[in-house]
Amino acid sequence: SSSSWQDRKTVCCYAHLDVQPASLSDGGWTSDPFVLALRDDKLYGRGSTDDKGPALSWLWVLRAHRALNVPLPVNVKLLFEGMEESGSEGMFEAIRDLSRNDDGFLSDVDFFCVSDNYWLGDRTPCLTYGLRGLAYFGVSVQCCRQDLHSGVLGGTVHEAMTDLVKLLASLVESGTGKILVPGIMDDVAPVTEEEEKLYETIDFDLEAYKKENKLDSVSNALLHDTKKDLLMARWRFPTLSLHGIEGAFPGAGAKTVM
Repeated sequence: SSSSWQDRKTVCCYAHLDVQPASLSDGGWTSDPFVLALRDDKLYGRGSTDDKGPALSWLWVLRAHRALNVPLPVNVKLLFEGMEESGSEGMFEAIRDLSRNDDGFLSDVDFFCVSDNYWLGDRTPCLTYGLRGLAYFGVSVQCCRQDLHSGVLGGTVHEAMTDLVKLLASLVESGTGKILVPGIMDDVAPVTEEEEKLYETIDFDLEAYKKENKLDSVSNALLHDTKKDLLMARWRFPTLSLHGIEGAFPGAGAKTVM
């Protein structure tokens, strides 16, 4: 290189190696999720996109530069995490500690590149520069101190599952995705004309989006009919999703308990 490493900017590339649980019994896998499989020129396996594949891509970039004898334009540091899917426990403290002193691993980092996101489709790469963030909440409803038999006591007591479903249904409007929680939009910045124009040139196809997410053979419907409205709902407005319900009997099959 014509310049020493001290003269170059330093980029820290982040990725995580842990994944969400998966098994063949989930119903969405046609092969063992923890054995990488090649089908139709695509790699299938838990973490191939989130986020082991992107983590490996940085190593391939470094290998390619070295093999071609092409100097890196920046200094590269790699930060791979193993607790991202568990709330990044300890990560923020580690970053703080590694940045404290002049000789800390992260003390000379000029930029971070987080490789834990997606393209908008399969045609055009994109650079994500922000996410909405998230907050998890749990709701519990109790109707008694023990299991009750629905055939014997059904229709005589308040049932927790019925009340829970009613509560959850009051949070978001079916068919539109509109959040029904009062005040949820108070802190959302209004859309400007300048921002609206940014969506006009984005390479995004609604039909391809439905096919990619396997909606075309089921509902074949989206909550928004235009590219701009859908991307705004995906990127800049809050959303509310219900992730799961567990009742008195959470196992497979049927059991007359409430």
